[in-house]
Amino acid sequence: MDDMASGEGAAWVASDKVVAADLGEGLALLNLSTNEYFSLNEVGAFVWGVLQTPKPRDDIVRAVMEAYEVAESACSTDIDLLLEELKNAALAGQNHIPLA
Repeated sequence: MDDMASGEGAAWVASDKVVAADLGEGLALLNLSTNEYFSLNEVGAFVWGVLQTPKPRDDIVRAVMEAYEVAESACSTDIDLLLEELKNAALAGQNHIPLA
């Protein structure tokens, strides 16, 4: 995994070209650039909320682990897959941030 994927020096953030609608147990997302709809389950919706402000990948994993009491290994794998899917659909991306 490269530094960007691992979250070192990079923050993930939701695209400002996406609007979200609450579906009760998830979210519907509309990419305004492509006019494509996407749906997220409850956990995906939680992550989407976290992505409203830039966050390193490890902070996202930690937030999900705390909210859903899930093991780090499973959580990390699932978050990596979700972030990659969001990136591929132009729903979220990474910004380089200085390390403290």
